[in-house]
Amino acid sequence: MSDKHPGPLVVEGKLADAERLKKESNFLRGTIAEDLQDGLTGGFTGDNFLLIRFHGMYQQDDRDIRAERAEQKLEPRHAMMLRCRLPGGIISPQQWLGSTNLPQKARCTAASVSPTGRRSSSMASSKAT
Repeated sequence: MSDKHPGPLVVEGKLADAERLKKESNFLRGTIAEDLQDGLTGGFTGDNFLLIRFHGMYQQDDRDIRAERAEQKLEPRHAMMLRCRLPGGIISPQQWLGSTNLPQKARCTAASVSPTGRRSSSMASSKAT
């Protein structure tokens, strides 16, 4: 038997897109904060669209009015969902109020918060565009 421990596994070659994004995103920050403050668009741009998923956020446009908005040459009307994990299923009143204030901080026109299980909740909102 050898006393030598194998070194770290190093995979050579091109990184998968998700791994490249993680490596180049400044610890998953990207430019998400700038996109949230951008009043010109209601959505996330470029790599941020993929980065937000690592934070439990998901963006989708309203399929019911997609064709109508495209015909009017408007960008899609985006909606967001944010999933939050609640350790032990417990959330303090301050945490609850903080989470319900997120849509207003991001200038969303409508928001709803709903429990989705014993240990998580989800929030859906849409931005005016």
